[in-house]
Amino acid sequence: MTITPKPALLPLPAPSSLTDCLAASCWTGIRVLAAAGAQRNFPPPSCALCSTSVLRWRSLRLSAPTQTVRGTLLSHLESRVRTRETADTLAQTQAVFAEHHHFYNHSRPNQSKACGNRPLYTAFPSLPVLPHLPTHVDPDAWLLSYHNQLFRRHVMRSGRIQIDNRHYYISRAFAGRHVDCRLDAYRRVFDVLLGNTLVKVLPFRGLYGKLLEFGTYLDLILKDAAVEQRRLERKQHVRGRRVALMSPINTL
Repeated sequence: MTITPKPALLPLPAPSSLTDCLAASCWTGIRVLAAAGAQRNFPPPSCALCSTSVLRWRSLRLSAPTQTVRGTLLSHLESRVRTRETADTLAQTQAVFAEHHHFYNHSRPNQSKACGNRPLYTAFPSLPVLPHLPTHVDPDAWLLSYHNQLFRRHVMRSGRIQIDNRHYYISRAFAGRHVDCRLDAYRRVFDVLLGNTLVKVLPFRGLYGKLLEFGTYLDLILKDAAVEQRRLERKQHVRGRRVALMSPINTL
């Protein structure tokens, strides 16, 4: 029985700058391709960018690319490793990424089914241009989508109703009854109706009332999402405890 020796892995240079890190990640890819699937465990890369590159190369090897794809990628990677440009400024770093961006879109064979081992811009020469993100956002614009919509609510003993996570006081005289709250998005109020009779006008709570920078708005909605997630987790926890208490095992 003849045992085929495993191909040796090429040495991995230690990156000393951002561009060296890019070259090292490319060199890691060459080492993986040279191994041709013979070895899966190799020293971990030294940064997140290299880690991403390793994951991509593992996927590339496991999906068995054609020799044309492998040759094109190897030639590009070897040229990147040989040149080893140094990027000392932000402008130089952006130039390095711009070069890779052009290669990725115009030269690199894409293995998706839609592209069929062709570069992205070869497979799709005319792609729609997406609009840029706005510099400022109206955080209350969503209100117009609910204009004139009715929200039926039960009046609690305290004379309050709840819409979303906010409470509105109407009157204790209506405790135990149901009212309809019609949203007027332009006036930004709720018209509270009992049957066809208008009983109260409630200002909509929780609005910002001004334009916000996109970054500020993004931070706000991320915080709101985290608060909502914690609220749902507490609700699910309480519901789980109730189900556990009502189970047949606990009633024996």
